[in-house]
Order: sequence, then structure tokens, then C-alpha cells
Amino acid sequence: RRDALVTLVTGAGYSCSVAGLAVILWLPDGFDDVALSQVAVAEGIALLPLSPWYATAYRRRAGLVLGIANLTEQAIHPAFETLRRLIARAP
Repeated sequence: RRDALVTLVTGAGYSCSVAGLAVILWLPDGFDDVALSQVAVAEGIALLPLSPWYATAYRRRAGLVLGIANLTEQAIHPAFETLRRLIARAP
């Protein structure tokens, strides 16, 4: 599942990092990952914004923690396509 998600993320032109049972999808500087995470939940996608986890603002990076522990093989592609649409639509 992790490899399938990484393939989708990188194939869509995003960079990512693997962290155990999660994939970190990096977003451009200044991107509001908190707002995106709230919209994603409303669309049925549970994820965590990364920026609130930074202790200092000057080192803060925008990103999304995409958990794979409870993600089925069948759900990966449609969930990522929804997330990709939300990212593209974000201000």
C-alpha cells in the first residue's frame, strides 16, 4: 500500500517522504495545509497537516501526513485523486 501511494504521489509531480506507516506529501511553502486537511475530512479523507508539528515558525514546512495503516488497496487511487483535486483547487 505504501509503495502504491508513493507511486501515485510522485507520479503526480509531488515530492514525498516515507515515515513508517505514513507517507509525507510535501506542499509548496506558504500552502495552508491546515485548511486543506479540514476540507479533506469533509470529503471523507482523514489526514494530518504537518505544519503544526513544527516548534518554530521559521522552520515550518507545509505537508500532509497520509496514513496507510487502515487504507485498503482499492481505496488508494480514488482517495488520492480526490486529494489531488483538492490541492489543485486550494488558493
